Amino acid sequence: MADKTVSTKTKTGVEVKIDDALFSDIKDHAKQMQSDDRLRDIMFSDIDKMYLMQWQGSSGKKSSKAQITISPDARNTVLGAVRLMVATDPQINIKNVSNKFDQTKVDNLEKAANRIWEVAGRAQGNPVHYDALLSAILYSEMHLAITSTNDLLEAAKKNGEGVDRAQQLADRTPFLIESWNPKDGHAEYDQLGLSGYYRQVDTTVQKLKSSFGGLLPQATLNRKTYAVLKLNTFYDNTNVCIWTDDGPIMLESHNLSSIPVVVQQTEGSRLWSKSEESHQPLLYTLLKSGLWEMENLILTVMYTTIKDMGFTPLYIHKQGKNGVGKPLEMNFDEHPAIIELENDEDFAPITNKGLIDPAIENARQIAEQKSEQSTIYSQALGAPIEGTSTYSELALLSQSGRLPLVGIQRRGGWGISSVIEMCLHRMKTDNTIYKSNGIELKPADIPDFFEAEAKLEVSLPQDKLQLANIATTLTAGDEPQTSHKWTRENILNIGQSADMDKEIWTEKATYAQFQLFLQQQMQQQQLANQQQVVQQQQGMNQQPQSGGQGITLSDQSTTQQSPEQIAASQMPGQETTGGLPQVQAGIMPGAGNMAIPGGGQNGQQ
Repeated sequence: MADKTVSTKTKTGVEVKIDDALFSDIKDHAKQMQSDDRLRDIMFSDIDKMYLMQWQGSSGKKSSKAQITISPDARNTVLGAVRLMVATDPQINIKNVSNKFDQTKVDNLEKAANRIWEVAGRAQGNPVHYDALLSAILYSEMHLAITSTNDLLEAAKKNGEGVDRAQQLADRTPFLIESWNPKDGHAEYDQLGLSGYYRQVDTTVQKLKSSFGGLLPQATLNRKTYAVLKLNTFYDNTNVCIWTDDGPIMLESHNLSSIPVVVQQTEGSRLWSKSEESHQPLLYTLLKSGLWEMENLILTVMYTTIKDMGFTPLYIHKQGKNGVGKPLEMNFDEHPAIIELENDEDFAPITNKGLIDPAIENARQIAEQKSEQSTIYSQALGAPIEGTSTYSELALLSQSGRLPLVGIQRRGGWGISSVIEMCLHRMKTDNTIYKSNGIELKPADIPDFFEAEAKLEVSLPQDKLQLANIATTLTAGDEPQTSHKWTRENILNIGQSADMDKEIWTEKATYAQFQLFLQQQMQQQQLANQQQVVQQQQGMNQQPQSGGQGITLSDQSTTQQSPEQIAASQMPGQETTGGLPQVQAGIMPGAGNMAIPGGGQNGQQ
């Protein structure tokens, strides 16, 4: 096929060159990718209805006045799973680095990686992994897009819009990491991994102008500011193509080593070639079994019956022998209400006993039980156990109930790891220097080969105590089972073990200095009190005796002693200073003999 290039010129005078033959092939390719995922998208939409509680019930006249009641089980399960997954932030470690990089450089690389992930979330007002994990639980897939903030800054300068905002973002983080909805994205793979990605979303002309400025087609520029258009983005290993229904915006080589989108499947398997079968999210069983629909139907029947018969009193009226009674007038505003009847007429309320058939209640209980078995047991989300149970039994059920989240936990960590690796490799390729919060990372500090490992912990507050006990057991004794560094990284999820050692040493040194300072202050106070006592004794000895006698020799020898000599001559616990024994006045509570002034190593020195 011969290349054919068409040149267009926008209102701002920017010339855009598009290979229309290649553009046509890309559009056909993207359309086919979207078609292949059609049934998958329908399943995702059904799952959205479960999570957003959008069930409308059956259609028809009988259902028009029904009390629609939607089961919250699906939504509660997803929310509980997300809360478990985001209880701790991802802990990113760098592994398998060449020997020429010492531990200090590796620690600095880990700090930078964790900081980039954190600031990328802060820049958007929401931690990136929150939406990413919600996507993993709902759709069994995470789509994470990486955009260089320097590229956004350059585009803003060319467009002449949003330069200050783009500059502020570039100063905070080198990359903008976004979690995209998998419903809008379509991925294609080969033996080497992701080979193509297509995304279609609704956007406005205002947003398009902010992002692309003069590159927009003339037809788009002529539209109203808040007109809605479909924005199409396509990546393969060579090109990036962006267009709307008005025409192409750009088609050029992206000059990247890989597609700047990470697509990580977290549940299901590619053993099945069809997209709607290979994706098996957490609510897949609940959806396909029809249990959620049945729960909604049972609840609707139950509460409609209660509404119609339980809240509204029903009465039976038996007419007289003639078959025609006078119109019955009921006035319940009077207390007591009076109803006048003809002979042989009868009027009585219908007793509303057994409004709900027991079979319906049994069906509801079975549906709830099967729903729980298809997702996550409620004990894993904090629900109490019925009856009497031990704490260990509750802890065991809580732990085992989280097994459905193991795949999301493991493979979700892989997705975050891939994003970090892509960001760091691109920083090295683009020669980007990163500075933030006392961290400085230069391209030379990034090795050519390394592996990032992001850990996602499914944890509850009581898990911390259990992990702490495990860590203590592993590192205790003269022959510990593991090193402190390994235990911190793999049990306690604490990165940069060397920094933790420094913090511990600093705290110990600070406490030792404070203890020494406190001892000195108490010794000075004790000496001052002793001097005051001596001065009082000297004043009393200088006064005339009541018998006319002067000061005795023994009294004179006492007054000539120094405060230190008096303190040394006193037995411990005999005299008190300020309400405390003299020796105890200088002891730090719980510090032992080493805290006694003049005792231990301090006394020897």
